[in-house]
Amino acid sequence: MAADLNARPGVADKGPVTLRWGLRWLALSVVLTAIGGAATLGIGHFRHGTDRARETEFALAAAHSAAYAANAEEWRMIARPRETSPDTAAFDRDLATARSRLARIARNDAAATRIGLRVSALLDRYGRAVAAEVDALRGGDVSRATRVDDRRVDPTFEQVDVTLRRAIAITESRRANAERHAILAARLIVLSAAIGMLIAIGLFALARRRVLFTELERTSLRSQVDERGFEADHDELTGLLNRRGFFACLRRTIAGHDARVAVLLLDLDGFKEINDTLGHASGDELLRQIGARLRGTLRQRDEIARLGGDEFAVLVDAPRTESGDVGEIGRRVRDTLKEPFEVAGLSLQVRASVGVAVFPEHGTTADELLRLADIAMYRAKQNRIGLSVYHSSIDPRGGQALQLSSELERALGSGELVVHYQPKADVRTGATTGVEALVRWQHPERGLLPPDAFVPIAERNGLIRRLTLQVTRTALMQQASWLAEGIDVPLAVNLSIANLLDTDLPRDIARLLDDLNVRPGRLKLEITESYLVTDPALIHGNIQELCSHGVGLALDDFGTGYSSLTHLRRLPIDEIKIDRSFIKDLETDPDDAAIVQSTIDLAHSLNLSVVAEGVETAMTWNRLRDFGCDQAQGFYLARPMPAHVLTGWLLARAVAAPVVG
Repeated sequence: MAADLNARPGVADKGPVTLRWGLRWLALSVVLTAIGGAATLGIGHFRHGTDRARETEFALAAAHSAAYAANAEEWRMIARPRETSPDTAAFDRDLATARSRLARIARNDAAATRIGLRVSALLDRYGRAVAAEVDALRGGDVSRATRVDDRRVDPTFEQVDVTLRRAIAITESRRANAERHAILAARLIVLSAAIGMLIAIGLFALARRRVLFTELERTSLRSQVDERGFEADHDELTGLLNRRGFFACLRRTIAGHDARVAVLLLDLDGFKEINDTLGHASGDELLRQIGARLRGTLRQRDEIARLGGDEFAVLVDAPRTESGDVGEIGRRVRDTLKEPFEVAGLSLQVRASVGVAVFPEHGTTADELLRLADIAMYRAKQNRIGLSVYHSSIDPRGGQALQLSSELERALGSGELVVHYQPKADVRTGATTGVEALVRWQHPERGLLPPDAFVPIAERNGLIRRLTLQVTRTALMQQASWLAEGIDVPLAVNLSIANLLDTDLPRDIARLLDDLNVRPGRLKLEITESYLVTDPALIHGNIQELCSHGVGLALDDFGTGYSSLTHLRRLPIDEIKIDRSFIKDLETDPDDAAIVQSTIDLAHSLNLSVVAEGVETAMTWNRLRDFGCDQAQGFYLARPMPAHVLTGWLLARAVAAPVVG
C-alpha cells in the first residue's frame, strides 16, 4: 500500500487540493455574483437618478425659455411708448407657459421641488411687477412705469434668470454624476462577466446579454436626448432656430469679443390681416415659405431664427466699415421678400420692417442686442421707412434720449425749435399748391435734429400739446407774413396720436385761427392712417369737431395702415397722401405702380385730391403725371427749408415758369 501510494504521490493530495481550489472558485464566484448584483442594482438606481435629473433639467430649460419670451414681450411693451394700452396677452401666455413647465418637475425630487417653488414665487413677483408697469403705461404715467421697470421688473427678472441658470447648472451636474456612476456600475458588470467566463460559460453569456442590453438602452437614451435638444432649440413650424436657440448661438458668436456681427430683427407688415382673412393654416404656410426663402437666400454661415409669431431674426457677419454697409445688409435681407408668395391659390405681397443692431458698437450682450434691434425695428415700422439701424437717440432708455428729454422743455421756451417748410406742386403745371410745416430742433451742441429724435420724447413727457401749438402758431404767423407779401399759399401741419386724443385740440386750433385772423380753409391738418385704430370713437369725434371749424383734413402715409376704405368713407377727408414706400420704387416695381395707379383712381372716384410723397426723380414725376396724380412733394421739387429761403423760392417761381417733368 505504501509502495502503491508512493508510486502515485499526487493522488493523496488531489482531493484536498481540488476541494480547496473549488472552494476558492466558489468564493470568487459568490464575490463576483455579489459585485455583479450590486452593480446591477446600482445601474438601476443611477439610471433612475439620471432620468429624474434629465426631466428636471428639461423642465427648467423650458421654463427659462418661456421666461425669456415673457421678458422679451415686456421689453416690447416698454420700448413702444406710443402704445397707451399695451397688449399683455403674449406676456401672460409666456409667463403661464413658464409656470406650467415648472409644474412638471418631479415631485419625488425634494431639491428640484424646492427650486420649482422658489422660481414660481419669483415668476409671480415678476408678473405682479409687470402688471404694475402696464397699469402705469395705460394710465399714461411713463415716469412711474420706468421706475417700476427699473426697481421691480428688471431686478425680479434678473433673480428669475440667475436662479434658473444655477438650477440648470446644478441639475446638469447631478445628471453627469449619476451617468458616471452608472457607467462605473456597467464596467463592474463587464469585469465580473469577464472573470466569470473562466468559471461558467452560462454566467458569461448572461453577463454579456446584460451589457448589450445596457448599451442599447444608453444609445436609445442618447438618441432621445439629442432629439429633445433639437426640439428645444428649433421652431417646430419652420425648422429654424427658435428664440432659445438664437440666443445661445448669439452668445457663442460674441463670446470671443473679436467678431463684428449684426443682428437683424424682421417683423412682417400686415400679417394679422392675412391670418384673419385666410386663416391660421394659410398664415402658417406663409411663415414656412418665408423661413425657407430666407434660409435659401442668405449664406450658409448666417443664422436665421423665428422668434415667435411673425417675427424673424438674422445673425450675419458685418464688415468693419461704416454703418451704411450694415444698412445695406438689412436692405438685402428685406429685398428677399419682394417676390410674391403663393398661398391658398393667391399671390401675396409681403413687406417687413427691419431693425439692425451691431456688436460691439451698439451692445455687448445677446439680450441688449435683441432689445436694441427691436427698438430700431419699431422705429422703422412706426415711420414707414422699412429699415432702421439703431442709434441711441431713438432709444427711450438710452443716455442721449434721457438728456434730450431734460433739454426739450428748455428748448420750447428758448427758440431752439424752428419750423422748416417743404412745398407741394401741381404735377401737371408745376405750380405751387401748398407747403407743409416740419419742426426741427436747432440744438446748440448736436446741430439740427429731425423730429424723430425728439417728438417721441415730447409725447412721453406730456410736452406734445405745447410743441404742436407752438409749431402751428409759428407756421400760421409765417403764412400771414407771406400773405402780406402777396404770396397766398395753403399750409399743412402734422398731428401726432397724442394730439388726436386731446379733447382740447379743436378749441386750441380754433383759437389760434381767430387770434391770427387766418381763414380756416387755408390750414390743412395731416393725420396718419394708423393712428385711427387707437381710440376710433374719441379720435373721430375730435376730427369732426376740427373740420366743423373749417380746416381741411389730409390722410398721411396712405396705404400703410388699416381699414383705409372705412376711413375714406366715414371721415371728412379731402386729400390723401400716398406713402413714400410706394413711390420710391415706382419705376422698377410693377406692384407698386399698380397700387399707386389704383389708389389714384379710387381717390378720384371719391372726389379726393391725391398727393404723392417722396418724389425724387423726373421719371417718377412724369409717371405720376401719366397716372393722373394731382400733386407731388419730395426732394425733386424741393427739400424742406427755412421760411426766409422758401420765401425767395416762392417769389422766384411766381415770376418764372415752373419747370416740371
